[in-house]
Amino acid sequence: MRKLIVFDIDGTLRDEVLGIPESIPFVLRQLKRKGHEAAICTGRSLGTVQDDVLELGIENLITGGGSYISHKDVSVFETALDADAAAGVFHYLTDPCTDGVGGVLEGRDEIFMNQAAADILNQMNLEKSKKLTSRQREKFFKNEKIMYQDNIEEFHPGQVDIHKICLWCSPPVYRRIGEMFGAGRTELAQQGSWNEYGYYEIIPHGAGKGAAVVRLCEYLGIGIQDTLAFGDGRNDIEMLKICGTGIAMANGADELLASADSICGKPMEDGIYVELVKRGLIPRSSLRGI
Repeated sequence: MRKLIVFDIDGTLRDEVLGIPESIPFVLRQLKRKGHEAAICTGRSLGTVQDDVLELGIENLITGGGSYISHKDVSVFETALDADAAAGVFHYLTDPCTDGVGGVLEGRDEIFMNQAAADILNQMNLEKSKKLTSRQREKFFKNEKIMYQDNIEEFHPGQVDIHKICLWCSPPVYRRIGEMFGAGRTELAQQGSWNEYGYYEIIPHGAGKGAAVVRLCEYLGIGIQDTLAFGDGRNDIEMLKICGTGIAMANGADELLASADSICGKPMEDGIYVELVKRGLIPRSSLRGI
């Protein structure tokens, strides 16, 4: 039976610091050899997917938290936030009176952030990298395609479709921005907190990771019951619940672990490889270290 195997990127298909496990190319070759389909399903925009991931040659890409789907570089589905409302968010984020609200506007290929967002994201990366060796730290920042700097003035309303908006702000500010789009026009891919800020990922209504996997299944002619999904973050919960089998990485968020059908090892423990061998979807490798 032909299956679709879906992978989140950060913390799942690749370790954010150490990169892609040596077992992953073998996994992908064997899935293809067995006639299965592999897909990436990430919150990242297409333009920020790391080069080492793109070099794996996975033909099915779901990016922008489900806002964009492609198969063999051909667009299958694309949706965007309302252009007028996105322009309103842009003007709000660039207003000196709203200093301190962090915001990122993400298109398919480009992202635009203000200084507050750049400061927060740079601080996050420093936290992630502070226990690394100098060599690991160099690799970590080299592999990251996103430039964490204030470039929001490069956004020109109406010229770039916005797939996702990330906000670091108070609940009242989030509600005010939500009102710009109107009821039922958006949904949260995930939310959380960072220090004193609330964190909100806004995507078009109906464009979540789970819905995107359903759309890709319909395009490929594969039943949703014949899907396996691997993820580690809160924004993967819907995807794991809707797929035939949802597998959480051991490093995953507590909420995700609670909703998964199975838990596999961390990326650098070859968790994906071990899980797929256990399920009989790929053979055991004779390669040293795998």
